[in-house]
Amino acid sequence: MRGCRFLLLAGCLAAWLAGCAPPAPRIYVLAPPASAAPASEGATVLQVPRIRIPDYLDTRDIQVRGAGSVLAASRTGRWASRLSDQLTDTLVADLQRLHPELQVTRSELAAAGAQRLLVDLDVLELDRDGTATARASWSIVRPGRPDLVMQSHLSLHGNGADDAGVLNTLRRVASQLAGRISLPAG
Repeated sequence: MRGCRFLLLAGCLAAWLAGCAPPAPRIYVLAPPASAAPASEGATVLQVPRIRIPDYLDTRDIQVRGAGSVLAASRTGRWASRLSDQLTDTLVADLQRLHPELQVTRSELAAAGAQRLLVDLDVLELDRDGTATARASWSIVRPGRPDLVMQSHLSLHGNGADDAGVLNTLRRVASQLAGRISLPAG
């Protein structure tokens, strides 16, 4: 009898605790849905390997900088994959949209004349007030030609108050970066 009461009490406690558990976090994808438009036949291939970002940000946690330079991870949302992968996929989609004459991909292709775009975001900050700052440098590696190296500072005001605001602000950062990357013809 005593064992039954204990099991009943334990079962009630477990059910009560399960009811108090926070909801599962939402999973966010930064990149827009993939476009079904194929690149033109014989298009120049531009391979974009994973963007490099500061290590402390390259997680699945959605993070913003708060007071006292403390990073705060969201309790209600996470990235579907590491932030560097999310940013790379977004940049690839934006570049493909801006340059339909190119075949922009993350895949390593052995196509003759394929170019590589190497991107390094050595600064990527998003404050709780929505201020986003990034310092990007990139190089375009072209077979048989000199590499092109460029750098840009990006700053915009968005929304860092919630997960959807962070998502939209980082999408705008990636879009702004794609617009600043000038790709040589051919």
